[in-house]
Amino acid sequence: VGWRLFAHAVGRRESVNSTGAQASGLLEAYLERNVAFGQGHELVVRLGQFFLPASRENVGDLWTSPYTLTLSALNSWIAEEVRPLGIDAAWRYTTRAEHRLSLGATVFGGNDTSGALLAWRGFSLHDRATPVTRTVPLPPLPVLRTQFSSQSAQGSRAFGSDLDGRAGYAGRARWNGPGGRATVQATAFINNGDRALHQDEYAWDTDFRWLSAEFDLGAGFSLLGEWGTAVSRMGFDQADRRRAAVDIEADAFYLMATWARGAVRLTARFDDFVVRDRDRTPNDDNRENGQAVTLACLVEARQHWRLGVEFLTLESERPAAAAFGRSVDAKTLRVK
Repeated sequence: VGWRLFAHAVGRRESVNSTGAQASGLLEAYLERNVAFGQGHELVVRLGQFFLPASRENVGDLWTSPYTLTLSALNSWIAEEVRPLGIDAAWRYTTRAEHRLSLGATVFGGNDTSGALLAWRGFSLHDRATPVTRTVPLPPLPVLRTQFSSQSAQGSRAFGSDLDGRAGYAGRARWNGPGGRATVQATAFINNGDRALHQDEYAWDTDFRWLSAEFDLGAGFSLLGEWGTAVSRMGFDQADRRRAAVDIEADAFYLMATWARGAVRLTARFDDFVVRDRDRTPNDDNRENGQAVTLACLVEARQHWRLGVEFLTLESERPAAAAFGRSVDAKTLRVK
């Protein structure tokens, strides 16, 4: 089988004067080739821009979720700031007992600003991936007008040209049990940013690791979850350039139980997320601590169509948002 071309774009009605996750545009575009060799061995090569094959939540066509209308905090952030542009190679091996092992590695450019949203805005729950070259607005923090006034007033652009000319790296290992009844994967993403200012954007040095697992419990029930931890650093402390001007540690976790029968799927998900501020920069409080509960019912009406109703409640503490009168708590009911 030769090379295949995949392109994934999104069109949104409100995108005429919108930026970032509100806008229309290209999400993925890559070439892929599968080569089988030996007994049970396969090599898969991708070249272009793509989502890392790590999520247990976004397993539907075009990186969608079959479980809820709103993504977890972890995958909402990945949709905004983690999408390599480079080459990916994965070796897969299926044993005679139908165990499937996979090892993958990625070398990429771009993604230099990954971490800016986590630090200056925090986590967010939504279902809107950022199109390539689009800019996501940052909140009106005082520190962006003082210490970091060189940062673009338009916001942060996660997917564009490479800023620092340094390659990033990603790797993963996956095990699938017989019949696909269990999946466990470990993934790492290191963008290797130089932390310096490049015209009007900073390159963030982000190291992100996450674990994902899914188990088929039978009778239509499944249990799945992911835990991710990230360290992201940017700029240079004026007193000690070995230290970063912005230095955060973030953790996000979700656990999901889902049941499906026929065209109906019911899902319950719990999210927990935290951002810790580790730098000494004044007036730059990036702390956050939050939890969310999501309940959803989705019905496949016919091919390519579905109906859904979802209730989500979010409670979060983010001092920087409260300082300028913004609440991050929410209760939403969505019908789609």
